Amino acid sequence: MIAASLLIGTPFFIVFGALSDKIGRKKIIMTGCLLAVLTYFPLFHALTHYANPPWRRPKRPPGRGGGRSGHLLGAVQPGRNREIYLAVRHRQKHAGHLGRAVHQ
Repeated sequence: MIAASLLIGTPFFIVFGALSDKIGRKKIIMTGCLLAVLTYFPLFHALTHYANPPWRRPKRPPGRGGGRSGHLLGAVQPGRNREIYLAVRHRQKHAGHLGRAVHQ
């Protein structure tokens, strides 16, 4: 897969290199940044939507509201993600006042 993306992407280095010689680097970089701003959130939203099919998505309990309030706390994807979240919270809570690392 990496080799295929390299084969597909390599010609674009030459094309955009020649283009930057003609119009300058700043315009190309700013266009790339604009494309990133416009596409990152829709692409990641689509990725999370299609990576979690409906039959694997947990149902929200009643009374939780219609918003996405619980997704930051690991409530949308229970299981391993929730375990990791709780482990991180435990380490943060018991790390001490100076924020030193907890070693086991």
